Amino acid sequence: MEPDLQISQAVAHGPTSSAQSVDMAKMWSAHRCVSTAKKLYGLGSGAISTLRALISFLREGGASIVFASNVTICNRAENQSERNLRRHIAQLAKAGLIRRRDSPNGKRYMIQHPDGPVEAFGLDLSPLLSRQEELKEAAAAVNRELHLIKFLRRRMSSLLYHAGLLGHFHLVEEYQSARRRKLASSDLQAICDKLQAVLDQGSVLEQQEAPAKPQEILTGNDGQSVRHKINTEYKVKDIDCAAQAESGTPTEADLLRRIQAACPEALSYAARNPSNMWEVEEHALTLGTWCGISRELLTTAVARAGRKKVAVAILGLFERKDRIRNLPAYFNSLILGRRAAGFDPIRLLS
Repeated sequence: MEPDLQISQAVAHGPTSSAQSVDMAKMWSAHRCVSTAKKLYGLGSGAISTLRALISFLREGGASIVFASNVTICNRAENQSERNLRRHIAQLAKAGLIRRRDSPNGKRYMIQHPDGPVEAFGLDLSPLLSRQEELKEAAAAVNRELHLIKFLRRRMSSLLYHAGLLGHFHLVEEYQSARRRKLASSDLQAICDKLQAVLDQGSVLEQQEAPAKPQEILTGNDGQSVRHKINTEYKVKDIDCAAQAESGTPTEADLLRRIQAACPEALSYAARNPSNMWEVEEHALTLGTWCGISRELLTTAVARAGRKKVAVAILGLFERKDRIRNLPAYFNSLILGRRAAGFDPIRLLS
């Protein structure tokens, strides 16, 4: 062992010294905890591998001191170099997970006295046992942070989706990159709080601006509710239905029913079940951005083919997303590419 790495430590005397009798189950439990919370202790994967190799030299009920040489330890520690081994041992000692008991000549050995006391020099792993509860708490804190991050990332995605539905595209663009970065739970919580505040404010404004329901007139004879309609309204609807029937184009109600039957997964992402084609189109355009279709491409597609055709295409493709390698590129080829002339999105609803 090189002199510059020598650390003066108290020599252990006797089996009742700070070197403890080994409980291997607790040792490996401590190793798992350290592996989970390694960043809290400033350790890397190499140091964890070294610690695993050191524990492998211990035996149930034996001493907690490792006497193996660096060469022997290197062979068990994934054949790492002695230089890396010394660096990892120094890191473990600095973190207080092992204790170095150095002999005068740098060797690791044990002296047995005839009456029982022992003088031992080596790498003492007893801190892993004495700090068992602390290590468990550290691992639990790391696991909780990981689960909290996973939850907040999903919540942020949901909030961004609903922000897009309400037209807050600047928020979607601002925080879209946050979904690809490794952020702490506190940062994700701050983003979620901001998005939730914007959505809550939009919900209040929407309720305040909601149009009043048409006034109902009760008949004096039977108390039933009736609404006055202009006769020409029925005539216009009849003409439209006849024209659509002749051209083979489904009515809006028929199209809505076909979409609800053919695209249940796509509609499940909507904040509420769409009740008309306008809501379907709004939902489909927002869903398209989440599928990777750029806003520029959507704008061009709507200008070329119309909102309804683009919306039906997006919903139909979303239902087949598992069979499509690149959904934005396929969408572009169907709406704007060579296939656009003969493409009818209604066929995607079959």
